Amino acid sequence: PKLEKIFSEYNLRPVKFRGQNFLIDEEVLDEIVDAAEIKSDETILEIGPGLGFLTERLVARAKKVIAVELDARLFKILREKFSATKNLELINEDILKINPTPIVASLSGGFQIAPPLREDPERSGVPAKAGERDVLMTEKNYKIVANIPYGITSPILAKFLTCAHPPREIILMAQREVAERIVAEKKRSLLAIFVNLYGAPEIVATVPREAFFPVPKVESAILRIAVKNLDKISRESNEKALKIAKIGFSHPRKKLLGNLAGGLRLKKDGLAEIFEKIGINKDVRAEELGPKEWLALADYL
Repeated sequence: PKLEKIFSEYNLRPVKFRGQNFLIDEEVLDEIVDAAEIKSDETILEIGPGLGFLTERLVARAKKVIAVELDARLFKILREKFSATKNLELINEDILKINPTPIVASLSGGFQIAPPLREDPERSGVPAKAGERDVLMTEKNYKIVANIPYGITSPILAKFLTCAHPPREIILMAQREVAERIVAEKKRSLLAIFVNLYGAPEIVATVPREAFFPVPKVESAILRIAVKNLDKISRESNEKALKIAKIGFSHPRKKLLGNLAGGLRLKKDGLAEIFEKIGINKDVRAEELGPKEWLALADYL
């Protein structure tokens, strides 16, 4: 009834191509917030707040909530709904075009939108990608808590796990199958290797389809990722490991030795020797290796 009233009042309907499935189950909303273990001095970045059901719970616990909503219609509703909420900042932007960047302590406030292509000194002088805008933060530690459109799960994880100023923790609603692949210790995907190099993922709870409106075709899960505090050398090692892993996964059903030999233009005999030194079976496929093996391979190669 609450949702129907909002839809009727604003002549609103979920936009399918944007993956808008509103989380309406009160218990699941509480589970997400509980999983985040939000402290009163923390800043939360919420992606795709939608109609603000999760936002209501976040502002009640956090020092500051930054909610980034792409849909202009939903943004208007959120602005009206939270007009009196002091610890919430709403941003009408595409989260994938925002670059989180720390700023000098002299700047007050939580987040601000900066001019496009602002250079980030923590990215070794590399400017932001074309079309990106910086979100400037005074808070060094923040968490992401969100019910995101599942179609942008990989881009969001790629963006925030590798950015110059990553969150301390990410709590996302994800497609159950994707979440299970990310935490799997067998038959790993390239996404699983990536996430485990930069964080420690776990499934907090599975979520039935009926918790959403409209009801999606897939089941969901609350995924929590404790982001690793990596130094520059570790990040460089991860990048090298991922380059090797991408080649290794280029033909997932084929043996890893053949994929790497072809992709790196190396002789199979030499690669087989490296495999033996690391303790990797020469008949292994890419999905059978964990992050440690990929790091070791990258180190040798």
